[in-house]
Amino acid sequence: MYSFRNSGTTVAIAITYDVPFSACSVYDGTNGTFYLNGNGSASVASSGTFVITTYQIGNSLTEEAASNFYGYIGEIIIFNRYLGKTERQLIEGYLAQKWGLKSYLPSTHSFKIEVPLTPRFDILKFVPNLWLDALDTSTITTAGTYISQWNDKSGNNYHFDRGTSSNNAGLVYDNGYPGVYFNGNQTNQFQGPGGLLGSTTWTIFMIFNMDVSVPSNSGTHLS
Repeated sequence: MYSFRNSGTTVAIAITYDVPFSACSVYDGTNGTFYLNGNGSASVASSGTFVITTYQIGNSLTEEAASNFYGYIGEIIIFNRYLGKTERQLIEGYLAQKWGLKSYLPSTHSFKIEVPLTPRFDILKFVPNLWLDALDTSTITTAGTYISQWNDKSGNNYHFDRGTSSNNAGLVYDNGYPGVYFNGNQTNQFQGPGGLLGSTTWTIFMIFNMDVSVPSNSGTHLS
């Protein structure tokens, strides 16, 4: 698992295969910090204006091009702003309850014991820029056995599609939870429109599970 800025410092974090995780990457305009199940890594300094025009899910675009995703992605939420500890932990608690990950939160997490009740918790109140949710299967359009489009629930219409018929990600159930499955092939990806991330700050959340049979050149990147 890596959190990095292109041509910048890479932060590597060890994960266990075939185990679901909640990941969060935050950038406050000065430092980037990565959280795995609510546990934070060391912050890495980064500065300057980001100009990002291409977004993909399932493989890496540039310097880590050989590291393609091999496993399941259940949910992705992107905010075009920096979320501080209170908001970040609230959403981590919501995701932990929703995806059965409460036991993985650290004992010091604000929502280790009391987590937001999902029926009363509204992500849209936090104004996400992108919200992809595989648990809401009505947002997924299929073409045969594969997914042709994963629709954005934020209201911004940042839908991701497979681009070409050779990008064959499918909807697969893992431990009873639906997820979009990527097989580690560099062409197995979804493409989204530009404008997702702000040029100075952002916060990204993702629910994922790396396949136990993942090849050595596969990985997960939150940039």
